[in-house]
Amino acid sequence: MDEKGISASQLQKLALRYSEDARILPRAGRWHSAYYLAGYAVECGLKACIAKHIHRTVPSKKFIERFYGHKLDGLLDLAGAKAALQDHTDEAMKRNWSRIVSPWSSEVRYSIVVSLWRRRW
Repeated sequence: MDEKGISASQLQKLALRYSEDARILPRAGRWHSAYYLAGYAVECGLKACIAKHIHRTVPSKKFIERFYGHKLDGLLDLAGAKAALQDHTDEAMKRNWSRIVSPWSSEVRYSIVVSLWRRRW
């Protein structure tokens, strides 16, 4: 990333790269790292959606702080997808978001065991 920031297409490429890595790692028993990278894939995907919406506007400082943060629910809101998730008819998807995706944090890199991830997959 340079002074201009990161583009939506760059964020989308990162999301794809992280999701591919997250799919490969469990085969090697690397559950913790897979969960960590899967969270970053979701984060980058949401940020790509947000970047597409703001490419011609100057965001507020609060927006910038939320955008560069790592809270997926906040990014979901910035991406304009929170209502879509709440209205989604697939109950399994909503349940998986709330139980598996939403609790993710960049701090998970410091935890030793991600038992929820193992039980789910």
